Amino acid sequence: SSTCFEDLSNELIYEIFNYLDSWEIYKIFVQLNIRFQYLFGSDIFRLKINLPSLAKRNFFLRCEKLVKPNINRIVSLSLSNHCAIDSFFDLFSIHSFIHLETLILNRVTSNTLLIQLLNSLVLLPHLFTLYITSSTYHLDVNPILQCIFHLPKIKYCKLKCYGDLEGTLLPCNHDKNYQCQTLEHLVIDGDFCFNQLTPILTYTPRLTHLSCRVEWSFDFKTNEPLPMPSYLTDINLNCRNISFDEIEIFLSKTSHHLQRLRLTIHGNNTFLCADRWEQLIMNHMPHLYMFDFMCLIGTYDRPYDCILSDQLLDSFKSSFWTNRQWFFRYQYRPSNGGTFEEIFYSTHPYRRKSYELYRCGTYETTINSVSHLTIGIDSVPMDTFIHFPNVTKLTLIKNDIDSNRPLKINLNQIVPLMQLTRLAIRNSIFSISQLIVLLRFSLNIESLTFIGVSFVDEPHSLIRRSDQAFSISKASKVTELRIDDECSLEYVHFFARLCPRVQDLAIVTARRQHESIVRFLLSGHLQHLFFVCLGYLSTAEGEQIERMIDRDSRIFHYTIKNHHTGWYLWWW
Repeated sequence: SSTCFEDLSNELIYEIFNYLDSWEIYKIFVQLNIRFQYLFGSDIFRLKINLPSLAKRNFFLRCEKLVKPNINRIVSLSLSNHCAIDSFFDLFSIHSFIHLETLILNRVTSNTLLIQLLNSLVLLPHLFTLYITSSTYHLDVNPILQCIFHLPKIKYCKLKCYGDLEGTLLPCNHDKNYQCQTLEHLVIDGDFCFNQLTPILTYTPRLTHLSCRVEWSFDFKTNEPLPMPSYLTDINLNCRNISFDEIEIFLSKTSHHLQRLRLTIHGNNTFLCADRWEQLIMNHMPHLYMFDFMCLIGTYDRPYDCILSDQLLDSFKSSFWTNRQWFFRYQYRPSNGGTFEEIFYSTHPYRRKSYELYRCGTYETTINSVSHLTIGIDSVPMDTFIHFPNVTKLTLIKNDIDSNRPLKINLNQIVPLMQLTRLAIRNSIFSISQLIVLLRFSLNIESLTFIGVSFVDEPHSLIRRSDQAFSISKASKVTELRIDDECSLEYVHFFARLCPRVQDLAIVTARRQHESIVRFLLSGHLQHLFFVCLGYLSTAEGEQIERMIDRDSRIFHYTIKNHHTGWYLWWW
């Protein structure tokens, strides 16, 4: 027997709705019959609104049909385009979202707008979760954090910054009235100063999880007793240019209740002292049961110059480590300029979601936890037997192999290419024929990125390659394309044929070809395109393109903005 969907109970249908996008529910069910109109419009059903990168007309359509009439029932709001963020808050006041629990802002470019918005969030009584991604250079994070600490119900906050962060310190706080008594999870993903952490922790007495990427430190000493969180159980630090002494002092103050410690250290071999770690853990971390450690030491001209050895590894094999089931390995990998970089890292039972595969082998044949795999494709041997069955994002780097090498066979043995949704190629010498072969076996890729890639093909050869590209373009699902290198008009023509469904494009245009490239992009050859970032244009060049758009009348109702990362164009 079979059951009709409409025969399901209201409670079960609501459970199913929770797995669907609110806009898809609106399009599919609201016009179906009166019952589904009632279910969708009931105060019982809370909406999770996701406004990804959309054409301008579709963005305003969703705002009009979905957001405006249901503003009191929205519990989650996600905005993924900085042009759309500005337009959204021109349409709506954040005060109106009285039941909002989660707010996600991606690609924020205005620090002033962000501070104003954060000050307004104080009036939202149910806001528990906040994600902010900022691309503002030289961002002063302190005013942002102070605004966040004033939010009355905040429990989880993630602040991701692509630009440099200012190194000024918050004043240490001794007044409970200025502490955030609700914040439990704090993630700061940016080039943060290590010394800024201690003052921040004086504002968060109930913090349980801290994750931070720190790049450097300066002389900061205080003899005054500082209030530290009493419930901190998880610390995740990614450190560069930080000494073991500084980490030791910090952990000795904060880790008495610590249960899980994850550390990634760059460029400092003093962290490879097993005895010192044993003393620190025994004296200050009595409850620690997870020690996930990775140390990337430095570069050497020859492998036998490296300091890692079996003898050093043996110092981490005493009963202290084995009784806790903490195991480690070391390897070296090729680095820039023909040098080698050493890595010392935790193995079983801890495995990260990201993995880097280079020349040396591994005792494992299958690693299931990895979703993002980086491969030094020129150094991985053809007979590699390791397999990553759950990878969806692949990064290829330093590829200087002959273009005739059977790239697809080697990669398919390592990762199921048809499963990939994101592909990035970095710092590589690559041929168009290699790219076409790779994409032919990776037809589910939605995001394609090139950073520091030198294509070896001459422009005149692209006409022949375009015919090959056309053979896979009909099945291409690429909607996001990033080319972070100077791109000529010939290459723009080629990628337009290779990825005809691209919607979001970021390129660096070749000199003296800015206008011709923009004119082609707006000519209608890419029918799905609605958002373009033109990197490294001067103010005069951007204004010249704006005048050209107005003169040619190729698009209407468009928004163009100048930002330090480029000129952004968003249209109807």
